[in-house]
Amino acid sequence: MDKAHIEHSVNFIIDEGTGCVDSGCSKGIIGKDTLEVYKNRWHTTGRVPVDFEIQKDPSYTTFRYGNDDTERSTTSVWLPAWLGERFVKMKVSLVSGSTPLLLSKRWAKDLKGYLDFDSDEMHFKAIGETAVSYTH
Repeated sequence: MDKAHIEHSVNFIIDEGTGCVDSGCSKGIIGKDTLEVYKNRWHTTGRVPVDFEIQKDPSYTTFRYGNDDTERSTTSVWLPAWLGERFVKMKVSLVSGSTPLLLSKRWAKDLKGYLDFDSDEMHFKAIGETAVSYTH
């Protein structure tokens, strides 16, 4: 019996203020334009502490995308985030443009995260939180 090669195309739609776990991503990443959209949303939701400032650190990483394009980051930023009801800060590399917030496999592993496809939830055993997994 011949094995058929089946190619699947996957499209991600990421809503403002959310991120996507990308198991092929070596480090978390966000585009400068996307960050500006997120910052505007944070202020309208009232969930970010009023005095919260994004901390920036030097970071030198070259990212290679699935289409073989590369992009270099020279800065990382600490972003506010909620996992379930817990407020956390996460460090991601900042690149130019509108790259969506992509969360790395390392980030998920550090939080002992796993997806439950039956309940559409992501569980984070390290901090005892569960977040709804939004899929489109």
